[in-house]
Amino acid sequence: MEHKYLPPTHEDSRWKKLIEHLPVMIFESNLSNEITYASENVFETLGYSHDELVGKKGVDLFHPADRERLLQNIWMKLEGKIPENTKYSIRKKNGEYIVATFRSVPVIKEGKTVGIIGAAFDISDTEKLDKELSDSEIRYRSLFENATLGIYRSTPDGKIIVANTALIRIFGYDSLEDLKKASLEKQNELTGFGQKSFKKRLEKEGKIIGLETVWTRKDGTKIWLRESATLIKDEEGNPLYYDVVIEDITFRKNTEALIRKQQNLLNISQQMANMGSWEEDLITGTTLWSREEYDLFELPEGTPANETLLFSKVHPEDSHLLQNRMEILKSKAGKMEVEYRLLLKDKVKWIRSVMSSHADEKGKVVQLYGIDMDITTKKKQQLQLERESCMLKKSQELGRIGTWELNLKTKNVKASEILIDLLGLPRKEHYSLTDFTQRIHPDDIKEHGLAKEDWNLLKKDAFNSTYRLLINGKVIWVNTVG
Repeated sequence: MEHKYLPPTHEDSRWKKLIEHLPVMIFESNLSNEITYASENVFETLGYSHDELVGKKGVDLFHPADRERLLQNIWMKLEGKIPENTKYSIRKKNGEYIVATFRSVPVIKEGKTVGIIGAAFDISDTEKLDKELSDSEIRYRSLFENATLGIYRSTPDGKIIVANTALIRIFGYDSLEDLKKASLEKQNELTGFGQKSFKKRLEKEGKIIGLETVWTRKDGTKIWLRESATLIKDEEGNPLYYDVVIEDITFRKNTEALIRKQQNLLNISQQMANMGSWEEDLITGTTLWSREEYDLFELPEGTPANETLLFSKVHPEDSHLLQNRMEILKSKAGKMEVEYRLLLKDKVKWIRSVMSSHADEKGKVVQLYGIDMDITTKKKQQLQLERESCMLKKSQELGRIGTWELNLKTKNVKASEILIDLLGLPRKEHYSLTDFTQRIHPDDIKEHGLAKEDWNLLKKDAFNSTYRLLINGKVIWVNTVG
């Protein structure tokens, strides 16, 4: 039943004083919708003067979109068919609109309805806050659903309450309902939130950031996750929810494992080949050495590596071989090989270094890479061979001993300088067999296997022949052993 009130007259000072101090807008209008009374709060809120409101049509203050609904509601109010609260937009004097809710009742005089009296509450701030909250919720929901990270809330016993699409995908389920049916607590009793120690830590610290754990997907495969969780408690301080963000780091973990495996293989290879590796960042000045590189230089692993350290170990006579490496590596090839010596305490170590450079998009060399090999044993053998060859050459010079080599396929002959000088032959790249046989004495040439081209003779394991050479009218006796 609609309650109808006869308001106090405006002349009643007690009621008027109360009305003027209420933080609401009090108004009264007649059946023609003309404003017959407005409290002081109406003028303060809307910015109008007394003459600009009283006697004017109240409907003109309302937003055009609200006016038809307002007039309908007024007549329904008079007939007692509309609820107490109704919301409208009202125009202020400066043109802005506020949102207000209205409560009103009919004014009864002498048994007749003569108008409406009511109160309006400015809820603009509340409306603005509601809109901001609504927008914030929409943004949060969009972020929640479109995030690439898995986000969910679970109870302490492992039940999923809410989860985003990424989480469902990460765990390999078809839908949220499908995921909720799964018991993560039982399925991952040794990992994830199934770990008692993890739950205990979370309930003790209230937050965990970046914990890496192994979980089981729906299809049974294992995946690596990076979890960050926050504990939500109830009013009594008991665990209520776990809010969790997870990142699937399986690819990263597999890549790290592969890198470790490759690094181990590289280390083994370097150890077996007595080889070390290094890289130098020319922008930051940082130099990194492998463990094997430290072994080559006979230094403790972790010793700060730099140019000064390198050249302190290089033999003084070989420093120049490395000092011009930047100029060489800046060339188009960007690669060089060099052999140099290390002077280590009381011994010398030979190193073969293969270096390459990396340039930025502007062509500036920004990084150097290198592999260093210990070739001391090989180098010693090479030097020993060179010394022996030198001694052999000197022995041949002193004993007037010449050497030659015949290629049975091409019939070309290679001869030592001593033999060429002995035979008085001109210098040239290749010699024929005739160049040599034509110097044999005519009386001996018929018996000489070379003159007869008796290849079977030469194919025997060894032969020994003494004969004369006729060179510029001089006879020289020679002995050929082959």
